[in-house]
Parts: sequence; structure tokens; C-alpha cells
Amino acid sequence: MTLISSLARHAETIPDQLFTRIVKKSVVEKTRTFAEAYSWALQWAALFSHWNIRHGSTVLIALPNCDAFAGAYFGALMAGAIPAPVAPIRKLEPHDPYIQTIVERIKFINAKAIVVPIEQSEIVTWDEFKNVVVLTEQQAEASIGVGVAHSSLDDLGLIQFTSGTSGKPKAVMLTQRALIAQLEMLKHSLALYDRFKDWGVSWLPLFHDMGLIGFLLTPMYTGGSVTLLPTEEFIFRPSAWLKAITEYKATITGAPPSAYALCAKRIKDAEVAQYDLSSIRVALVGAEAVTRESLDLFTKKFSAAGFRATAFMPTYGLAENCLAVTMPPLDHEPQFDQIDFRKMADGIAEDSREGETRFFANVGRALPDTEVTIVDPRGCRLPERRIGEIVIKSPCVMKGYYNDLRNTEYALRDDSLFTGDLGYLVNDDLHLTGRLKEVIIVGGRNYYPDDVEQLVNAVDGIRAERVVAIGVEDIENATEKLIVLAETDKTESSERDALRMTIRQTLIDAGYPVGDVVLLKPKSIHSTLTGKPQRLECKQRYTHGEFTG
Repeated sequence: MTLISSLARHAETIPDQLFTRIVKKSVVEKTRTFAEAYSWALQWAALFSHWNIRHGSTVLIALPNCDAFAGAYFGALMAGAIPAPVAPIRKLEPHDPYIQTIVERIKFINAKAIVVPIEQSEIVTWDEFKNVVVLTEQQAEASIGVGVAHSSLDDLGLIQFTSGTSGKPKAVMLTQRALIAQLEMLKHSLALYDRFKDWGVSWLPLFHDMGLIGFLLTPMYTGGSVTLLPTEEFIFRPSAWLKAITEYKATITGAPPSAYALCAKRIKDAEVAQYDLSSIRVALVGAEAVTRESLDLFTKKFSAAGFRATAFMPTYGLAENCLAVTMPPLDHEPQFDQIDFRKMADGIAEDSREGETRFFANVGRALPDTEVTIVDPRGCRLPERRIGEIVIKSPCVMKGYYNDLRNTEYALRDDSLFTGDLGYLVNDDLHLTGRLKEVIIVGGRNYYPDDVEQLVNAVDGIRAERVVAIGVEDIENATEKLIVLAETDKTESSERDALRMTIRQTLIDAGYPVGDVVLLKPKSIHSTLTGKPQRLECKQRYTHGEFTG
């Protein structure tokens, strides 16, 4: 069974069952039953076919959470094309850094079309998009559905970008077979057996695997219903999420730990009585390191609204395995392991209650048909409580990185996925401790140091190639902060202030959440023998207070 045949089955057997509800500013903008969703996808498929976008063609979907996204995604599959979601365009300015990122991604995956909101259709006249078909919802509405192209489980069902908002992309290729295997695992692990019992609510962006696979493909596969909110609405008004959960009696939701902490901090005690969170039986927690503080904050604040700590499900996953790898049992309070911080340097996760300790979340056991092991740098399996790289064997593992043989060969070895993430096992339960790859995760989004450094290096006044971007734990907000360290020859206070502001604005314009910009005197950043800045050492020096300015 492919993704489209699954949608077709529900359109035939439960045609009037609600599938998606789009809510914007507390108003229902659009609903689709399974029959309507299937017809809507057919219209998109007809539009793609009209433009000769057929089997094997790639389609960039640059849409927010909206009705058109679901239509374009499933319609691309119906036409035999490969959907590749990306963050929507924010500013319609030709020289905006993200426009250049979009153009680079179109070229990188040789996209035949890009789908944008109707209000952005003017980009069809821009030189940057002259070699790609620009499509909108308005065009799909005028299309007449045609037959569904033949597809197999070995065809790609998704290209998932993982490189944040800028720079050279890293694109994960996921087959429909891998996606179906993941959906089947989620169905059983979350006990999604009764479509009349479970209702999802999500604001997670559909261009991200947690939003797309967790809260669009999963209800499509199980015959469930989901309410989708615009991501930006949660960012500006976190209460919108809780209001939707209350109004639609959601049983399943999910977010990064920082989102739960944000709700606890932004919503006043006097407002808690407005919400009813007693319906939630699963509150997935993922996309970044799970902190005890974030979950405790949310539980303490919203227990009066009926929220139960046993609903929390800290999970581990990554796009290279479709989404989830491990999950704890249902109806269990989150568990945290307290270990000796000093012994971590030796790769030992020793349980301790004395001295300097750190807490690491238990993110559960491997999903069905999945094997998780911990290995040392030579690839040898490590025993319990030894920290090493997390390696996965699973039917959900990616086919590889698009047009990136080097990274594919590193990640996929001996029928296993070498994740680049670090952790340890205790009684087969996984605990995450960090990452070999230097991804900086802020609010559940991945940002790569190379991308940040490239942007800052281009700023006038910065010493060439003397920039380091690091992620530093932000305990208060249960996430990381993006810190930029940059050398400059400027010494005057006013000049340094202006340079710092220019760097900050450059990064903000490119979509990066800047935590701190530190200007350093020349030769402050140490390099390797090959001239590469030593990020790990810089991070240690920053956290020890050595870098100021």
C-alpha cells in the first residue's frame, strides 16, 4: 500500500470522516473530509500533469500550514512527482537571503516547479525563477482531476531538507516504503486504532518532518482527524495552541520542549482556567534535547487545566529515519537519569546524586522492527552506560542524501544508519547526551555553523574566516542559543557597536535567531593544523567566560 492508495482507501470507506481542519486566528478557515481531500489532491495532480510534472520530477512546496499544502503534497505523489517541502518565503524582495536559498534548493534538486501562496505569485516574473514553473492554489482550483499515476513503495515519497534556513542544503531521500513503515510503527506505538477517539492538534510546520509525518501523514494513514494552526500564530500567541486543544478536545499533540516552556512562561496564572487540557493522552516531546525543567514548568502551570504529566512522551528521532526511532510506553511520567558530569568526559554515564550532575531524559526504547546500538569511534558496540554514537537499523532509514555521495556513505554503513548523535543505553532505554555533528538547535529548528559563519564572514569589518558559530544551552528557555564569535581589527567602541548590530541584522534577515554576538581581537580563535577554527574549544572558552565583548 502506497501513501496515495491509503488516502484513496479512506476516501472510499470513510468519505465523510473529517481529515483536516485549518484554523487561523481561532476561525475555521477550511475543512476537508477524506473524500474532499482526495478530490483536492486530484486537482493538484492535474495541474502538475498539465505542466508535464510527472514521474520522478521534483516539486518544491514553499507553503505555510494551510489547505493548499496537503493538496500539493498528495497531488505531487498522485502525479508521480516527489514533494520537497521548504520554509515559506517571508519577504518578497529579490535580494532577501532566503530567496537566494530557495533558488539554490531549486537548482540543487532540479525542481521542475515551486508552489507558493497566491499572494506571492508575482515571483513568476522574477529572473531568479525563470527556469521553474510557479504554481498556486488558484491554479489548482481551476484544474479538473485526472487519473492517478502509478507509483510503488520504492518510489520517493519525500525529500526532506535538514540544513535549517540557509546555506548548502542536505536533502534526505525517503521512500514511500520507509514512510509507510514509520506510519505503521506510530500507529501501534501510540495506539491509534480508533479514528473516532483520537483528534490531533498541531502548529508544527508542515515543511518539518515532525509536523508533516507526525500530524499530516499519520492521521491520513490511520483515518484520524487533525486541526492545523499556522506556525507563526503559535510563535506570536502560544495560547492559540492551548485554545485549539481545548476547543477541539485534542487527544494528541506535540512540540519541542522549548514550546511547552514558552507556554508556561507566557500564559498568566489567571488565564489557566480558560483551558481544558484533560483530553490530552499523548503530548509528544522531540526535535531538540528534552529538559526536565521545561516539562516540569508546563505540568505545574497546567495541571489545574487537567493536564497530566503521564501524557508527556519524550522521543528520539531524526529525518534520516523518517521521524521517530524510540518512544517510551504510553501513560508513564517522563524519566530522567542523573549522572556524574565529570565522568562524561571519559564517556561514562554513571548514576550519581552527589557533586556536579546532569539530567538526561529517557526517550524510550526502539520502535517495532528497529534496533538501536551505541558504538565507539571504531564502530564497536559499547556496553550500557557508555556514551557513544547512536546507530540504527530500521525499515524507516533513508535511501540516502540527494546528490551527496560522501555524506551518504558515511551515514549508511553495514545496513545501519550512523546518526552522528551521542547517547547511552540503560536496560535498552535510550538517553541522549549530545551530537557529533555540530548542529545548533533553537526552538526545534536546525542551524548549521558553516551557514552562519559564511554569512558573517561576508560582513565588512570581520577578519576573513575568523568566525565561529556555536550552540550554548539556554536552560531558562529549554533550548539552545546561537552564539557568534567573530574577530575584528576595529577597536573604537562606536565602530564595534555598529559592527555588532550589522552582524545581528544580517543573521536576522536570513532567518537566524541570534542569541549573542561577541567581537574578539585578532588571533583569539585558535585553529587546527589545517587552519579550521576549533569550534569545540571556542565553545568551552565561551562557557567558561573567557570570551567577552
